[in-house]
Amino acid sequence: MTQVKISIVGAGSAVFSMRLVQDICLTPSLQGSTICFMDINEERLNIVHNLARRYAQETKADLRLELTTNRAQALCDADFVINTALIGGHTDVEQERQVEEAHGYYRGMRLGSYFQQLNFMLDVAQNMEDLCPTAWLIQASNPVFDGCTLMNRESGINILGLCHGHYGVYRI
Repeated sequence: MTQVKISIVGAGSAVFSMRLVQDICLTPSLQGSTICFMDINEERLNIVHNLARRYAQETKADLRLELTTNRAQALCDADFVINTALIGGHTDVEQERQVEEAHGYYRGMRLGSYFQQLNFMLDVAQNMEDLCPTAWLIQASNPVFDGCTLMNRESGINILGLCHGHYGVYRI
């Protein structure tokens, strides 16, 4: 049994977080581990934490569940960091798309949110260098390829990028 600390940054996303919780709860070798949920939206964070606690209880998973709005606290001594955060959320992205489409650009520009997202990813990587330098960052939020390339060039952390777009393979 491996006891690790897994921190989920952007844990207010119930879809991403609860799928991760399900996998962790059903993985016997992760029993006894800690999952730290981190998000700046306290309301969403509490909802996800409560759902995760209930799921862990129902599956009889031996996990310690923590929650925080403080990124440094979440990253401190983490073994794995899963970044699912979308800066500005889907509302900001949709507003940006509407402006772009009104000017003839169909889905693909989003320069403002793109820069903010990459800047956030680099901030997380740099925080990890100080707080959990041997941890693995699992990058799940887009742009995965660009973000991983940037973080790999500008930091010394361990990075693995996972794009959720692979789900489309079943439709092909």
